[in-house]
Amino acid sequence: MGFDPEKKGFANLSADNYGVWAPTMESLLKTHKLWMVTGGFSCEPDFVDADNPTKEEKREWRDWMEEMGAAAGMIFLCLDDTQKINVEDYRRHDDPVGMWTSLKVLHHQKTMTTRFTAYDTFFSVRKDPDESLSALHARVVKIMADVRSLRPSNFNLSKLDEELQIMALIHALP
Repeated sequence: MGFDPEKKGFANLSADNYGVWAPTMESLLKTHKLWMVTGGFSCEPDFVDADNPTKEEKREWRDWMEEMGAAAGMIFLCLDDTQKINVEDYRRHDDPVGMWTSLKVLHHQKTMTTRFTAYDTFFSVRKDPDESLSALHARVVKIMADVRSLRPSNFNLSKLDEELQIMALIHALP
């Protein structure tokens, strides 16, 4: 099955859509049987005798390298130009694991700043004039999932209260 980035049905990764892009991209990679190499679940094939690999071992290694290259290429084609610089070295080495990890680290930081941005998005939701209530609900649920995903494991109500107070103070500044 060929891949046409123009017909993929979702936006390329930009500075502010990682929460939507990542699971959709993961699903795309899975449908093309490229998630195992991207997620780091598929290791480079070993040779019984590295100096004298069999034809089967050479074929397995070549197939694995082709999967790595295909996954790296697919990820790269699903990035905005502004994001490509972040993974160029990994792309050049056909390293989809490095690309995926680098993008996750860059875009999915569980810091107060990223949570503030997510809270701001959440509290800024407004119904578009032509938007149905079910579409609005879906959008709110998705944004809330993004907010939850940015919380560290030790996050609690006291931490939320503290962050909301800080956010209110920042918003109150001229």
